[in-house]
Amino acid sequence: MDPDVKQVDLAASARPPTAAASGGDLRTVNDFIWRSLQTGGREEPIAFFCECGEAGCCEPVWLTPTDYEQLRGEPRASVLASGHVGALAEPGPPRERP
Repeated sequence: MDPDVKQVDLAASARPPTAAASGGDLRTVNDFIWRSLQTGGREEPIAFFCECGEAGCCEPVWLTPTDYEQLRGEPRASVLASGHVGALAEPGPPRERP
């Protein structure tokens, strides 16, 4: 086999993402959403994604951009839907949709 050819384990790549991977991916999406709102001066609640890391979870969490920024100020905090648990956090508080 050619030493410059990289082999890929297709079975491993077909597995669902781990909790840490999918939660981290949604954190990246949430950060992008927050950054996109910085120029508009918008302060009404918008839907961010739950970062619990459960496969298939895309539960909305309604936060203002200011609330999101304050949450990110806490290193171990994650955006969590009510009752969801993240890898580093306690269950999310009950939240009402605006």
